[in-house]
Amino acid sequence: MIEKLMDAFVNPVKSKLLLEIYTRQKMTTKELSAALPDIPQATLYRHLNRMLTDGLIEVVEENKIRGVTEKVYGIAFDFDSVGKKLFEKNPSATLLQMFTQYMMAFLQEFKDYSRRGKIDPEKEPFSFTVCPCYASPEEIKDALTKIGEILTPLLQNPSTPDRKMHSFGVILTPPKEL
Repeated sequence: MIEKLMDAFVNPVKSKLLLEIYTRQKMTTKELSAALPDIPQATLYRHLNRMLTDGLIEVVEENKIRGVTEKVYGIAFDFDSVGKKLFEKNPSATLLQMFTQYMMAFLQEFKDYSRRGKIDPEKEPFSFTVCPCYASPEEIKDALTKIGEILTPLLQNPSTPDRKMHSFGVILTPPKEL
């Protein structure tokens, strides 16, 4: 299971699907397709089937719609306990692999945007910033909670013509040894 999950983390399509299902708790193929329009439908189905076979996701509901059964997918394991097992097994390699995948996903988004040719931060805002600061573990936890409170309502927004998909990434580095 752990090997399959690590493989999913380094696969851009599987990692997007896992994150989306984990964030929303359960999703249909139609909802996944709407949330991730950059993934072709055939690719979406192929990866969902592979993730089902690998035990990463499961069918949590089935809805009958005009004679067709619509499957609702959910995560098939306790994400937190598997994450702990990954870190127990090889913490350094796990951390580096997960962070590399995280950064690669952002690099791909900026690469895709740059290739469009017309970059307009006024019409299509984007940002990246670094904020070096001194903080206690309690202050860090408080700041992360507040950031989560700001971002959580945005996760509920449906796709509309004036709403485009953006990815907020929050990185908190380990403390530096000075």
